[in-house]
Amino acid sequence: MTERVVMMRKDAARTVTAYHGTSPENARAILDSGAFRENTWFAYKKWVSLKFGGPIVFVVKLDRAGFRNIDVGPMAAWQFHLREPLSTDVVTHMEGETS
Repeated sequence: MTERVVMMRKDAARTVTAYHGTSPENARAILDSGAFRENTWFAYKKWVSLKFGGPIVFVVKLDRAGFRNIDVGPMAAWQFHLREPLSTDVVTHMEGETS
């Protein structure tokens, strides 16, 4: 499968809110390491992250200039992944219990 980079509209908002759903165990690992690993998937809607990721949701705010949205066909309309690790400094809050 060939990846292609999706270009953002020039008039789009500078930041985007995205969601990463995961398991309690993986949430703890993310918090302990202070970063999301490379190729971590994020969704534009919280319900998508819950359905496909897990019961713990990280809500992040990303600067559109600081990431590349990878188009993987029809999924690009509702999710994307980042090619490089991402610091948890972008997390605005987390929903769910990790204990």
